[in-house]
Amino acid sequence: MAIRDLNSRTIITWDHKMLDGNKIIFGRAFWAFGASIDGFQYCHPLINIDGTHLYGMYKKKLLVIVVDDVNNEVYSLFFAIVEEDTNNNWSLFLDLFRQYVIDCHTGLCIISNIHASIKSFMARIFPEPVLLDIINIVHETL
Repeated sequence: MAIRDLNSRTIITWDHKMLDGNKIIFGRAFWAFGASIDGFQYCHPLINIDGTHLYGMYKKKLLVIVVDDVNNEVYSLFFAIVEEDTNNNWSLFLDLFRQYVIDCHTGLCIISNIHASIKSFMARIFPEPVLLDIINIVHETL
């Protein structure tokens, strides 16, 4: 992994599936560049979590977390490519994000589409009622 060799703080996690006992196919991948993790401390504490469909030859989902930097421009922070929006994929995505990116940050506001897995994970990991109230307010206004 050349990217990780150049920046040891880069996070890359992936897995694969075995088909028919001998065929290996892509499972899912999660990554954040070390420079982006380091730069997060200079961004606004407003985290946007979303996912989108990938079209074309590979029908997967792209999960992404972005924040706004001090110039109010989008700062890409954490990514995943998964097969589906499942509880397992969202939970692992958010757990890796919490573990490697926001471990010591506090006072964060999180905006998302309130996928059931995101809401459940947030309630478990960030039990502060104010945070969940903010998420619900954002969801209700959309």
